[in-house]
Amino acid sequence: MEYNSFKNMLIVLPEFYLGTSILTMVIFGSAVIADRKKNFPLLSDSMITVALLVLTFETVLLCDQKLVLDTVFFSNTFIQDPLSLVTKIILVISTIVCLVITKNYINHQKLTSFEYILIVLLSVEGLLLLSSTYDLISIYLAIELQSLSFYAMAGYKKNSTFSTESGLKYFILGSISSGFLLLGFSYIYGFTGLTNLEDLSVFIFQLNGDTSVFLSLAIIFVLTGIFFKLAAAPFHLWSPDIYEGSPTISTVFFAVLPKLSLTVLLVRMVYFSFNSIAISFSELFSFIALISVFIGSLGALKQRKVKSLIAYSSISHVGFLILAFSTVSFEGIHSMLFYLFIYVFTSLGIWSILMSVNFKKYYLLKSTKHLSDLTFLSTTNPMLALLFSTAFFSLAGIPPLIGFYSKAIVFLCSIESSIFLFTTLIVLISVISTFYYLRIIKTLYFEKTKNLKLCITIDYSKSIISTIVVIGLLILFINPNLVTLVCYKISLL
Repeated sequence: MEYNSFKNMLIVLPEFYLGTSILTMVIFGSAVIADRKKNFPLLSDSMITVALLVLTFETVLLCDQKLVLDTVFFSNTFIQDPLSLVTKIILVISTIVCLVITKNYINHQKLTSFEYILIVLLSVEGLLLLSSTYDLISIYLAIELQSLSFYAMAGYKKNSTFSTESGLKYFILGSISSGFLLLGFSYIYGFTGLTNLEDLSVFIFQLNGDTSVFLSLAIIFVLTGIFFKLAAAPFHLWSPDIYEGSPTISTVFFAVLPKLSLTVLLVRMVYFSFNSIAISFSELFSFIALISVFIGSLGALKQRKVKSLIAYSSISHVGFLILAFSTVSFEGIHSMLFYLFIYVFTSLGIWSILMSVNFKKYYLLKSTKHLSDLTFLSTTNPMLALLFSTAFFSLAGIPPLIGFYSKAIVFLCSIESSIFLFTTLIVLISVISTFYYLRIIKTLYFEKTKNLKLCITIDYSKSIISTIVVIGLLILFINPNLVTLVCYKISLL
């Protein structure tokens, strides 16, 4: 169905609003900090406040988009459907939470340049566009917009050797993955002469399963690029180093935001456009899920740094997502999206607690990096330790928390699809992976330290976010119908 320019602009209004807001903030910030009369002021705090207002209005605009669902626009380049719309709303709300919990960190680590907030907003713009992409060209451009922003965020702390190394490493390895992605797109276009996902779906359906090796190779290249950006094994090697070396505020964004849009892209391409071919790749997906859980679990066992531990934990959870994905069925999409939303929700709570755990040492405010830094927490702040333990128990899949339910439906879905061997192995490995979650509990409650560090008063907004997340983990286990119904609706591609 063709839409005129006015309707196209109405549909893309949230993205257009965010883009114009970023340009306006660039002009405003550049003019003010160069003003000698105002003594070259620092704008980091005010820019964060403006960014929060912009994202709040962005959420309102997205919620109003329910009137224009199931439409394609800009010559079938983008699509607006329940899957993309819900993902965008969760993405923007997650960004707001990330900015709130990391607001103080910017000043403490002297990341006072206002450009950092603009880079964050640019990455969000790329992820929003990626959630609605419906064409190979727009997919590549949206991924590059998001990726280039993340490269700058990883290396933004210029006086840190680790941050600079992370930015350079992320740029090089990310460019290689983008090269695989672009090579796969080129092969697909060379074989079919098409770039639109709907046209590709019709073309492949008409092949009646008679696909060439050339097209299968192209899809493997595309999946390699996407799995790399998701940090799925064996394409995970960049993840722990980037998480550890980047500024903590950047690590929060890396750990939470990209998985939403990239998972939507994976579902839209494989389930919608290449479904008949994806069925033959089911065992490959299951194998990737297995080694992701295996490497993520074993890699986390020897980690003593919090960000590296969370990086390996993230690899393991990506394995659960891919296990649900490997079923190539409607139930697989449903369980995959349910697991993803619960993982993002829990991660926001964990990061809000981590950003709250600070201590005074030589009159400086330092962020927690090692597990040993948590040994004082149960003594100085028992409630924060309880919230922290509950969130990690949910990630481990221990009842009565929603993390147990999300893992259970993934296992049930894979068993119904007769993936018995891989499911059994992943269940056994996930039991082993519980050890490093229990080690965090042991550190919080049973390890003692001679040098007791004084905990800083928790920020009011962080305490609210942490409490909401932990209470939500309990309530959703008792009654998960809301999340289940939302995932059911958006799974109807």
